Amino acid sequence: MKKSRKQILTLLLAMLMIATAIPTAFAYTVSSGTVGNLRWNLDSTGTLTISGNGPIPDYDQLPQNKFPWEAYGAQISKVIIGNGVTAIGNSAFGRYRSLKEVSIASTVKRIEGWAFYDCDALTALSIPESVKFIGDDVFRDCDGLAQVVLPNGLQELYWRCFASCDNLVSVTIPSSLLSFGPEIFEDCMRLRTVTIQNGVKEIGQYAFWGCSDLTTVSLPNTLTTIKGGAFWECGSLNNLTLPDGLKEIGVAAFCECKSLESIAVPKSTTLVDYMAFNGCTAMRDFTVLNPTCTLNGVFEQAPEDKADQIHMDYIWEVPAYNHYKLTIHGYAGSTAEAYAKSTNKTFVALEGEPAATDFLGKLKEVFGNLLNMLKPIFENIVSALKNMFVSNNANPDQPTEPAQSTQTNPTSEQTTSSSDPMNQLLSILQSIVLRLVQSITTTQTTTTTQ
Repeated sequence: MKKSRKQILTLLLAMLMIATAIPTAFAYTVSSGTVGNLRWNLDSTGTLTISGNGPIPDYDQLPQNKFPWEAYGAQISKVIIGNGVTAIGNSAFGRYRSLKEVSIASTVKRIEGWAFYDCDALTALSIPESVKFIGDDVFRDCDGLAQVVLPNGLQELYWRCFASCDNLVSVTIPSSLLSFGPEIFEDCMRLRTVTIQNGVKEIGQYAFWGCSDLTTVSLPNTLTTIKGGAFWECGSLNNLTLPDGLKEIGVAAFCECKSLESIAVPKSTTLVDYMAFNGCTAMRDFTVLNPTCTLNGVFEQAPEDKADQIHMDYIWEVPAYNHYKLTIHGYAGSTAEAYAKSTNKTFVALEGEPAATDFLGKLKEVFGNLLNMLKPIFENIVSALKNMFVSNNANPDQPTEPAQSTQTNPTSEQTTSSSDPMNQLLSILQSIVLRLVQSITTTQTTTTTQ
């Protein structure tokens, strides 16, 4: 019996040694084939390489809507997109939970929707500058993605592209991306720093909604529009400067940013829409530098009768907040003062002239200079009319004899023209117009020189 047990133990040890001695080359299935005009190869280390010339097709262009490597999705740990490949098709590697690394060739121009959706093990990503388009949900729910470099030259970034990437810490939006779609970084809860480069003009709807750790956002001078809900529920955001040139702050754009203590709306801004800063409970100072800026219930709930104007979901779920410690700063007689009075908030007038008054002053100065320039011309008109009136009415009963002249008598046409008061007046007016044109031209030349 003891001998039998010893034999069994020896057999088990031998089997264990054999198992550990098996080369790792046999750990994964090795396979290859074609997809579209491309060739794919999966090696024993779990590396999938795509080579050839042309795009990886979208899944709906394939037989049974499946990629040929889909059966090995659980063992693919690395994807290499080789030179010559021009696009990564829709859903090409979505939900490959073992995928840790992706290398993309500089020939790729487009990454279509859901291409790397829900690849939890993917931690870092470098996208080449050749890529101009990134589609819907491409990296959505990549929970392990902590670092991403968006390329200069990127032109289109679509809906929820990086949404719910829970470990993404920082991101830079390149200048080539003039605008980007809605919910791009929604619910990236560990995202702390966002840098948006000069060139970007618009931040899309709900772009950073729910980024609860976001503390610092660098906005470019080229920015003109922050759309509705763009920074909604960014509860840690406490460092924000709105750039000169910004024209519109959309509905609930900074709603429930509970760490914002002050904000200055630049003089270029013409609209701060409903609920834009509602729920900013730490806000103490709100400054509006444009005296005619439209302020639509900036710190209040949106009225239900405006639903057709707002076009935003979830807006009615925001509770009413009391901003009783808020002070509004603006120019006397401005829309900021009117808003403060209508909502029973403290108002403090800014010193100096508002931009509108300054503009009217400059306009008054320009018209004053114009009138001074036209004054001598009008005086000449009046003088000429007086002389004509006196000449024609000096002795109405006795016509004035023409003066003798040694020169050749004028033609009858010339005589009629010179004696006709209307022709004389027209001649004077023509002269005045020429002088006016000369004066304006001189003024423009002087202004240009200055």
